[in-house]
Amino acid sequence: MTDNGNTEIQNDDDRERSRRLSLQANKAPAEIEGYSIVRRLGTGAYGTVWLAREDRTGRMVAVKFYPHRRGLNWSMLSREVEKLAAVYTSRNIVRLLDVGWNAEPPYFVMEYVENGSLGNFLARGRISVEEAIRITREICSALIDAHGAGVLHCDLKPDNVLLDNQLHARLCDFGQSRMSHEQSPALGTLYYMAPEQADLEALPDARWDVYAVGALLYHMLTGDPPHRNEATQRRLEKSETLDQRLKTYQQIIHSSGVPSGHRAVRGVDRRLAEIIERCLAVAPGDRLPNAQAVRDEMDARDRQRTRRPLLMLGVVAPVLLMAAMVPIFVNALTRNLHVTEQQITDRALESDALSARLQAAGLEDELNDRLDELENILADPRLSSSLELMFQQSSDDVVVLVSAAS
Repeated sequence: MTDNGNTEIQNDDDRERSRRLSLQANKAPAEIEGYSIVRRLGTGAYGTVWLAREDRTGRMVAVKFYPHRRGLNWSMLSREVEKLAAVYTSRNIVRLLDVGWNAEPPYFVMEYVENGSLGNFLARGRISVEEAIRITREICSALIDAHGAGVLHCDLKPDNVLLDNQLHARLCDFGQSRMSHEQSPALGTLYYMAPEQADLEALPDARWDVYAVGALLYHMLTGDPPHRNEATQRRLEKSETLDQRLKTYQQIIHSSGVPSGHRAVRGVDRRLAEIIERCLAVAPGDRLPNAQAVRDEMDARDRQRTRRPLLMLGVVAPVLLMAAMVPIFVNALTRNLHVTEQQITDRALESDALSARLQAAGLEDELNDRLDELENILADPRLSSSLELMFQQSSDDVVVLVSAAS
C-alpha cells in the first residue's frame, strides 16, 4: 500500500518473487521414494504435514516433515516416533507407517484420517451433547492406551484430535508428549493446559491430560474453551515474555476458578457437569487422577441414566395401576353398598312385619279373653233379673237405682 492508501503496482521482479514464494509454500520439502506428494494438509510449530499417495497400493497417507535445524529435527522426530511406536496397537491413535531417519529433512509417514481435525468441526460451532460425550469417551480410550504404554500426551487440544470417515476420534501429534518416567517439562496449549503445567520446571503428570479432556469437553459443549474471552486474551497479549505469559495464565485460572458455562447448556445433567468440573479442578489433588477414572465416571453416569427409566417405571407403574383400579374399586364398593342397604331394608321390613303379626296375635288373644269375660257376665242370672226390673221401671227410678248402686 502507498501512503495515499492506493495499492502499489508490482514490477516484474516483485511478481516473480511472489510467485516463487507461493510455489515454495505449496511444494513439499522433499520427495519420498514410493510416495507421491499431493498437497499440504497443515503446518505446526515443529513441522509440516502433507497428503501423499503410496505408489504401490494407492493408499492415501500423511507425511510429517521436520524442516528445522538438524539437531532439533532428530530430537523432535525421535521423540514423536518413540511415542507413536509405543502406542501402535491402539485403534484410537493414528498409526505410524514409516520413518525417514536419514532423509533431509527427516520425516515419518502415518495414517491419513479423512475428515480432518476436531478443531475444524468446532470452528463451525459447538456440537450436540451426545456427540461431545461420544468423542470424549473415544479420546479417553486413546489416552488409556497411551498411559498404559507409559506415554503422557501433554498437548491435547482440538487440532490434535482427528476424525475418520465414521467421525470416530483418533489422537495424533505426540511432539510434546513425555514418557511417564521422564523428568522434563512439556508446555501444552493455552486454555487446554493445566495451570500447574504452565511452568518451565513442572514435571509431567497424567492429570495434565485429564485437565485437557475436561477443557475439550467444555469446548465441544459451549463453543469455547474454558476461561477464553476478550479480557483474558488482552491480559495474555500484554505479556512480553513466555514466563510472564505462563504466570498470567496461571493467575487467570486461579482467580476464575472452575468455569460454569457448561451448566447452562441444555442436555447437560448434574452428573455430567460434575465430571467436567472434576477434570477442570484447579488443584491437581481435586482432579480425577487419570483418563481411566474419567471414563469410569462416564460409564457410571450412563448406568445411572439407564436405571432411571426402570426406577421411574417401578414408581410410576404401581401408581398408574392404582389410579386405574380406583374407579373399579369405587364402582364395586358402590354396588356393594346398594346391595347391603337393600338387604338391610328388606330385613328391617321383614322384622317389622313379624313384629306386627306378633302384636296382632297378642291383641286378638286379649280381645278373645274380653269377649269370654263378657259372655260370662251376661250369663249370670242376677244380671238378667236386674235388667228386667230396670226395664219395668221409669227412667227416673232407674237413675236413682243406678246412683244407689254406685
